[in-house]
Amino acid sequence: MNLLARREHSRREIIRKLAARTDSQDLLEVALDQLELENYLSDDRFAASYTRSRRNKGFGPVRIAGELREKGVSEELIAGYVYCPEINWYSEALVVKRKKFGVAVEDDVAEKAKQARFLMQRGFKSEYCQYALSTGEGTVQAEPI
Repeated sequence: MNLLARREHSRREIIRKLAARTDSQDLLEVALDQLELENYLSDDRFAASYTRSRRNKGFGPVRIAGELREKGVSEELIAGYVYCPEINWYSEALVVKRKKFGVAVEDDVAEKAKQARFLMQRGFKSEYCQYALSTGEGTVQAEPI
């Protein structure tokens, strides 16, 4: 319960943390089933919270989805929270690019490549990177044409 009081965890994370502390894997599974029944443990809630947190820190969908997979979240939940239509990853990439490198569109190929590498390391697909690198000052489109 102490672990769940601090932040949301996925079921796999809790198992990983508690497996070394217990001799009975079956007892651990029963306890986790009970926590899920009482809604103290929820992969759905964890996926929503984790996606929001990582997005606010400037990470893209590829990286967030990979991290959620490592934490044992199902593909359905990943698709529902990371690739949902409410999130405009084009504008998210643009915000991250502008925060790190400013609003100017670079003409220098080496600098543009540096910026693209940064965005891709953050987990943005190449199409999001291209949009962010080619959009200058002004308003952000809802979706690129």
